[in-house]
Order: sequence, then structure tokens, then C-alpha cells
Amino acid sequence: MQLIRRQIANILNFSCKLDSNTLYCALEVMNNALLADVQAHYAAPDAKPYPKDDNPVLSELSTYLETAGINDPFTKIYITTTPLESFSLLTFLLVISIVPKLQYSPHLGVLMSKGVKKDNTDGTPFAVGIITLLKQFHSLHTQKFLGYMGQFVRGFLNVSLQKVEAKPVELPTEVTNVLVLLEEFCKFSSVPRTTVEGYLPAFVFDHFKSSK
Repeated sequence: MQLIRRQIANILNFSCKLDSNTLYCALEVMNNALLADVQAHYAAPDAKPYPKDDNPVLSELSTYLETAGINDPFTKIYITTTPLESFSLLTFLLVISIVPKLQYSPHLGVLMSKGVKKDNTDGTPFAVGIITLLKQFHSLHTQKFLGYMGQFVRGFLNVSLQKVEAKPVELPTEVTNVLVLLEEFCKFSSVPRTTVEGYLPAFVFDHFKSSK
């Protein structure tokens, strides 16, 4: 559903630029201005007040932005949730339980279901689903999730490369799949790669890309 929402937003965005470029530019400028005001509020809450609850500017502008395709469904918060303990760990366990069912396709550059009897598991929709799920909770859960993923890769590499028969130049399949998933996570969630590199050495990603 999120992938379909992203495609619809792209079509609306392109159509709005062609059919009503003045409206598009006005909405974009208004959006950037409000974002700057909100950031200024959090930088100096006393000097820069936040719009009052009865101020309709944010809700009405949001409707116009979605109609014009100036939005990102992957980073949108759809529901309000109560804090859940160990939610990031549960999400990590879900990911590593699905990863063995996938295999990297060098021709398509994505994770696909492996085996003769293929199921409906697909790497890209799964990555987008994890992003959407984490976005409904505090950003701290995302940081913890990335920390668990980095620890998994480091631990797996440490064990695998200690084996006599292991080839240091080849990454284990599980590590490759996790790295591909993290790459798609950064791509679709707009999380900079430097954030992931805080939990995983940069040269691991560089070696992974050069060996694909």
C-alpha cells in the first residue's frame, strides 16, 4: 500500500508541476516557510511560539500538499501509539527471521524470495513495511533497531571469518541480505548512510557494494 501511495504521490506531483506550476510553487514555498518556523520554534520555544490548536493552517496546508503530491507516505505518522518496551528488539527479530527466506538478485539489485516454492516475501515491500512500522513510534526505536542490525552484521562477520574454510573476500549470505535491506532502508526512509555507519563500519558497505 505504501509503494502504491508513493507512486500516486509522484504522479500527482508531476501533474501539478505541468498543469498548475504556480500553485505548486506557492505550496512548496508555504511548506518550506512553515517548516522553517517549526524548526525555529524547537530551537527557541520561548521566542518562537508554535501555532495554536485552533489555527487551521497546518491541517489545511497538509491537505493541499497531499493533493499536489508534495508528501512522503513512507515518513508519515498514520496512528498515535503508546510506548512499547523492547519494540525495536521485536522488530529486529522479525527482520532476521525473514532475511533467510530472501536472496539477493544482482540483475535486479533487490532481495527476492528464494527456493523452488516461492512465497510472497519480497525485499522492497518488506523494507518499506518496517520503515512504516517504526515511523509510528518514537525515533529512538529506529536508532535501537539500526544498532541491533549493525551488531548482527558485526557478530556474524566475526564468527564467519574465524572459520578456517571461510573466504575473507566473500560475505556470508545473511550479511549480504541484511546490508541490502539496510541500503533500501536508508533509501526509502531518507535516513543518511552516516547514521547506519555509526553502528556498522563504512568499509563493510564499501566492500559489499564493490562485490555486488
